[in-house]
Amino acid sequence: MNSVTTFGHVPFEMFEAVETVERRYRARRRQVVFRLTPLDTELDDLLFARGYDRSEEIVVMQAPVRSGDQQRIEILAGVTAGWLERYAAFRPAGPARAAEISESLAVLSLPHATFLVEEAAVGTAVLQGRWAGLFNVAVDPDRRRLGLGRRVSQGMLDWAARGGAEKAYLQVEEDNAAAVALYRSLGFEEAYRYWYRRRD
Repeated sequence: MNSVTTFGHVPFEMFEAVETVERRYRARRRQVVFRLTPLDTELDDLLFARGYDRSEEIVVMQAPVRSGDQQRIEILAGVTAGWLERYAAFRPAGPARAAEISESLAVLSLPHATFLVEEAAVGTAVLQGRWAGLFNVAVDPDRRRLGLGRRVSQGMLDWAARGGAEKAYLQVEEDNAAAVALYRSLGFEEAYRYWYRRRD
């Protein structure tokens, strides 16, 4: 796991629970990261007092899955070297995140696929029952505002619909106005927000 998620429930001995998490992450040489929601105010205060830095908020959005115009999109069975190379090139923190993606998808037992549009837009989708998660959408900075983000997103929704998904969710940084507008145009609405607390 790259972060701890409480789902709004923290043990009564919160201080001891945090120290246990810290020991376990450090034993694995991982940065200690907590994923928090508005349900975690006490834990957020404790982590702040312990010197954890707070990230910007992430908006979780959801929508009914509807097939659109079938997109011309390449669907890959899994993560390929070419897909990872493009993702790493399209995002500022791409190389480090690409390694995380490769590691996590290698052990994922849920149905999933990676997507590629014109060598210039990528994404990942995962099916879990009637839900589909859309992740890792990235577009070549030199080819933005050409509809490629919409094509890869709609292509993932079409794939999810064929897999039996009825609802989809995704995550987007709150200050990414262009992406939020795109997802709203595809029928997504805000469900909740979260943020991270990190400490080296």
